[in-house]
Amino acid sequence: RLFANMLAGHTLLHILAGFGMSMLKVDIFIALLMAFPIIAICILEFGIAFLQAYVFVVLLSIYLKESHYGH
Repeated sequence: RLFANMLAGHTLLHILAGFGMSMLKVDIFIALLMAFPIIAICILEFGIAFLQAYVFVVLLSIYLKESHYGH
């Protein structure tokens, strides 16, 4: 699940960056406009990474507590 989320985010960034580079040949203004969605998606991916790390740490601590103290 983590791999799929990371792969989807990186693939989307790759597609948008490729589109921005192809628009650079046509018009620099359109290419600069493509920077805003790319930056927004980078920030979103950063937030998702922190959320996934938080969930991982919480679950790990629950599992370790259960394995140490039992039922």
